Amino acid sequence: MADKMMDRANWYLDLVKQGGPKIESLKAGLSVVAPSGASSGSKNLPAVSRNLVEVTEYLQTLDLPDGDGYDGGLNVSLLIRRTEDLDNSSFKDIDLDALHLSGFGKWLVEQGAWAAKRVYTEPKPDLAAGGKWLREWSRDNMVKATTVTLVTSPAEHARDAAWVPTVIVAIRGSKAKHDWAVNANYKDAAGAADNFLGVPSPGQSYRVHGGFLECARAMAPKIAELIKAVRERHDVGGPIDLLFTGHSAGAAVAALLYAHMMKPAGNERNGLAGVRESFRSVHAITFAAPPVTAPALTAPAADVGGLFLAVIHEGDPIPRGDVPYMQWLAAVGLGARNLAPMPARELLNAGEPLLLRSSTPPQGPVELFRFAPPGSVGSLGGMVFGNPPMHDMGEYLVSLGLQVREE
Repeated sequence: MADKMMDRANWYLDLVKQGGPKIESLKAGLSVVAPSGASSGSKNLPAVSRNLVEVTEYLQTLDLPDGDGYDGGLNVSLLIRRTEDLDNSSFKDIDLDALHLSGFGKWLVEQGAWAAKRVYTEPKPDLAAGGKWLREWSRDNMVKATTVTLVTSPAEHARDAAWVPTVIVAIRGSKAKHDWAVNANYKDAAGAADNFLGVPSPGQSYRVHGGFLECARAMAPKIAELIKAVRERHDVGGPIDLLFTGHSAGAAVAALLYAHMMKPAGNERNGLAGVRESFRSVHAITFAAPPVTAPALTAPAADVGGLFLAVIHEGDPIPRGDVPYMQWLAAVGLGARNLAPMPARELLNAGEPLLLRSSTPPQGPVELFRFAPPGSVGSLGGMVFGNPPMHDMGEYLVSLGLQVREE
């Protein structure tokens, strides 16, 4: 598995280094799945030619299916070694505060991680007994495959009021090349998300990753229908929670759907936002999510019981993956002389970013750590993340103590 991840990362880095023919080949692959007529998804396709030339900000080829052709170029092993030579690449000697979650909160993290992994696989036929499956609308490149399922808390906590059944919405990350149409559409005009997300403060608008925003807009009505269907099918006779989760690009879309549901009253509310009242608390716990907005999306103050967490594996470059950073990281891997300072962040991560330390097997109970404040040693924006294989959801499960690494 590790060799395959390295091959995929090398394929991307060679794209960064050489551009030209490889970009044209990728665009040709995208055109095969383009709709014949105008659609919401078609807006992403012109952006592909713009932004792939600019160097798309994500190493999404880590998620491409087996069988694609990869060739050499900028070597990932060399990138990792050169990254590790930088002073600000390791959290080893940095003291960070651990996040103290309740038992139910830890269980939500675990359930979210498993769901984010499983959604990459076609569901078994018996999924219909407990949930819903949304296939991606590959013709217009917009909707990512999604599962909506109900999970019940462990039997030993059945009488604990803090533990309740939870509907989990898991959105798949990039699995096929047509996903690049969404991932590469990076630019978006200020104010485009006002009706969908609300505004961070009067007179201010979010800057949002355009492809993820358009994908979330397209998915929201259907996801609302699936949540309602699962909720109505299972009469649990008591409170129930809702959790949005996903990995990589799926995590970014999950965070936007959560934010849409939780946006303040007074903005346009319909579809998914109208489902909120059916649940005790709403959570979003994402894994390897790229930056998606500026300013950052945060949990609403009124939702005291909800969690909005962004789990980031040590070394994973995607959570730092806006365009300037990925260009800078490629320069590191190429051994550029007179390397420019690490660029400032253009977009920020949704939710509270938490560091998952890499450990195989985990030493003691698994903990998630809060990054240091911006400008301090150990801040997310001040550290170098340059180990592409750490982006794999399987590696997240390993460091969470939920899975043994596949050799």
